[in-house]
Amino acid sequence: MRRWTRPPGRRLDDIDLEEVRRIVITDQRAPREAAGQLDTTLTHIRFALEQVPREPREWGRSSSVGSWRLHQQAKDVLTTDFLQREYVDGDKTLTRIAQETGIPRHIAVVQARALGFTVRRTRKPFPIDETWLREQYLTHKRSTLDIAEELGTEDETVRRRLKHLNIPLRPPGVHSRTIMTAKIDTSLPRDVRSAVEGTLHGWLRLHRFQIAMRFPSLDSAAHHLKTEPNALVTQFKRLERDIGTHLFARAAFGRPQQPTPRGRQLLRHLETDRLKALMTASFPHDHTPAPPDDHVLEAAHTKFQTRRNPGPPTPFDDIAVERIRVTKPTLALLHDLLARPQQEFYGAEVIARTGLDPGTVYPKLKRLERAGWLTSRLEDDATWMNRATPGRGPGKRRTFYTLTAEGHRAARHETQHRTAV
Repeated sequence: MRRWTRPPGRRLDDIDLEEVRRIVITDQRAPREAAGQLDTTLTHIRFALEQVPREPREWGRSSSVGSWRLHQQAKDVLTTDFLQREYVDGDKTLTRIAQETGIPRHIAVVQARALGFTVRRTRKPFPIDETWLREQYLTHKRSTLDIAEELGTEDETVRRRLKHLNIPLRPPGVHSRTIMTAKIDTSLPRDVRSAVEGTLHGWLRLHRFQIAMRFPSLDSAAHHLKTEPNALVTQFKRLERDIGTHLFARAAFGRPQQPTPRGRQLLRHLETDRLKALMTASFPHDHTPAPPDDHVLEAAHTKFQTRRNPGPPTPFDDIAVERIRVTKPTLALLHDLLARPQQEFYGAEVIARTGLDPGTVYPKLKRLERAGWLTSRLEDDATWMNRATPGRGPGKRRTFYTLTAEGHRAARHETQHRTAV
């Protein structure tokens, strides 16, 4: 039998194992370097490394040992009772179960199938009664979003169910909303139905009309409703277009606005309890416009009655143009014209430079021309045709304006001596 002999050099007991660990394991240096640094042989270093305690090896999840451990963990955690409670009865997905347990989903799938569970590729279908869905979508014309909110699910879930039932879907967007497609009771007044059916915010327009007609003018009504008079004009024009007739006459100096006979009839309908309830139910919570109290109405009528028609402006003494009333937009326009007294211009240029509204600029330019402040000419044919986009026509001709000599004098006088009204 071969007898083991101790290697030559220092005794193994004399070698510092912690120093061997630091050099070879921590610093990742070669054992030969450790032997030279510790003044011993390579064989002694190798023997010493066998005595150095090592940390247990961390196996990766994708390694064979790591995968085996995860499968064992799945067998211990994903039992039949657990999957029945969480996956079947609790309606959790295997993805969510994998996230909660730390077990990869593909291993959870293997374990579930091994225990005889049917693995779903997608979430369990949301239960929707077919007859009820057909009635709500086809008969009552409700939108998929409205149906989904009632069921507590997503809009796309309802749309998928309709496709599965081969029910043609309405185009998405505002026109498929329930308020746009639903029909109201035919026993309601025709004008009310015309204003509400197939429109957004029909009830809001009716309610604003009801409030506005208690004020002497749209300006005072707009102030109470915290909006702009132009907004009320637009809304009431839409209301008149839907109903098909004029509903009120605008206010003038000394004469408050008045509803027409058809408008008064509409207001009487809106005062009935049934229509009041329908109108209130149509508004979001805490968004119902508040009607004015007697104090507000009295103040509005008093202010309206104290207004006086200022009459025509006093003519200039030595400037041969008609004097016009100078408002803030007019003053801004005159300052812009005086900055370029000899330059031709057209309306869009003024709008871009001043930021004034087109509905203000163009009428004022025409008014200044009629008063003799400006002269104008239409764009010539060559320039007009050169502006044409390929494949399209040139569009509307531009009107070029020029400040006249007397208009220049008038503009300088008004900007220096007048304040805007």
